[in-house]
Amino acid sequence: MRRINSIAGDSEDGFGLTEYTALGVGSPHHAPVTAGAGITVTSQVVSLDDCILRSTGSGYYSHSATYAGLVAALAAASSGDSVELPPGTYVGDITVPTNVVLKSRGGNVTIQGALTLNSYSEIVDIVVSLTESSASAIYGIDNAGDSPAYLRHCTVSVSNTGAGDAVGVYASGAGGLYSMDCFIGATAASGAGYGASKGAGDIFVRDGELAGGTAPVGET
Repeated sequence: MRRINSIAGDSEDGFGLTEYTALGVGSPHHAPVTAGAGITVTSQVVSLDDCILRSTGSGYYSHSATYAGLVAALAAASSGDSVELPPGTYVGDITVPTNVVLKSRGGNVTIQGALTLNSYSEIVDIVVSLTESSASAIYGIDNAGDSPAYLRHCTVSVSNTGAGDAVGVYASGAGGLYSMDCFIGATAASGAGYGASKGAGDIFVRDGELAGGTAPVGET
């Protein structure tokens, strides 16, 4: 387990902070994850409703609307919007659109699936739990965008019960991924388990923990 605590980095971020640890240099450790266009959800939200979509106007919330499920709220979201989730468990792989914030409205929110982020996507106060049996590497969170994406106060837990690797957070896009005050862990039954692994973009961490069954960080 690697404990990260305000170690200086040299890249800009979206939190108003400048002290990060840069993780990973050189070539990608894993093959990039291919992100589909638009909204990609492999299964509908179960037993949850009242997802609030807040749309911005001139820097302020201009209006809000309530949707019966995460799928509908994300489908309606545009750049600059926030989707607020009530407590509960959401099942399925999710793609968060560019410059959209996905966050808890209060209480425990768990997404059982993989998250694909895009440029300036942000995830706040959410647990991401992914368990699969795969011969290939699986990724809890991946930023596929060419600009940064952000995690704040999140827990990411990834387990591959098959022969492949398990990776907590990854950046297949050149924008990289910034994490603040998150616990990120990954284990694999037969393959390698990495809390974080570099792709085309770097991983930056401030104030959190990385844990991996093989090592906290995967890099070549």
